[in-house]
Amino acid sequence: MDSVTEILCIDDDPVTLALLEAKLGMVKGIRILTATDGVSGIKIATKRKPDIILIDWEMPKMSGLDVASELRSNPKTTWIPRFMLTGRSKMKDMERAAEHGIEGYFSKPINLDFILRRLNKFISK
Repeated sequence: MDSVTEILCIDDDPVTLALLEAKLGMVKGIRILTATDGVSGIKIATKRKPDIILIDWEMPKMSGLDVASELRSNPKTTWIPRFMLTGRSKMKDMERAAEHGIEGYFSKPINLDFILRRLNKFISK
């Protein structure tokens, strides 16, 4: 049986979610989960324990940094690699994200091919 890599995408922008779902979902062995805010993203992550989480920085209810910190502090989700998707591209923002347990950083507008290449080592074969 082929293994499946679940990627949780947490973003309040429906266009970004649709792009991620369309492009990443086309890759054999990848299943996309989506959440439109941090609170629901944390619930999904805790319940489903996806293999990778992509988090938008600026969202209603809870920022991406707060989501990353909560996921990192939860024993059920601390091991899941977290990546930031954001329009912020300054070095200080990247450093701040790393302090909150972010493994990698993707600037918007997103380049889906680049994201796939970077995530490849986390995707089950």
